[in-house]
Amino acid sequence: MAVGSFQIPPGFAATTLSGLIQAEVVDVNGNPPQDIIKAGQAFGVKYRWELLGSAVPMIAGQWLLRVLFDEIGTLNDGFVPAQPLQVALTPATGAYDATIDFPAGLTAGPGGSSYQIIASLSYLNAAGTPGGMGGSVNCGLLGIQP
Repeated sequence: MAVGSFQIPPGFAATTLSGLIQAEVVDVNGNPPQDIIKAGQAFGVKYRWELLGSAVPMIAGQWLLRVLFDEIGTLNDGFVPAQPLQVALTPATGAYDATIDFPAGLTAGPGGSSYQIIASLSYLNAAGTPGGMGGSVNCGLLGIQP
């Protein structure tokens, strides 16, 4: 799994609140695929993240997960899904796992296409407003063959 950067609101000491995030592209069985998959092949982006520190039991709200697909050399890019996957906070453990599945796969040009994959995580507090926490992971390039 690729390791990303995780940001917490300013003013917290690392012992009070910190976090980590990892993500990777996986096949339908949950295994990392090769760097190239077939167009139309199902795959997913698997996340693992964790909040650490003494403030974790006091945090409430929702995590929002989305994936940025940036097709190299084209204007075909954007966040998917349109409505982020929502994961409720579990302050008892602070540890999370989730996968966003893409059953239809990505499209490929006649000679194939390359996509930069970025796994994104943001946070809404209990009032439903952005809470200043989140992270991202560069999952690398994924080649799509027709």
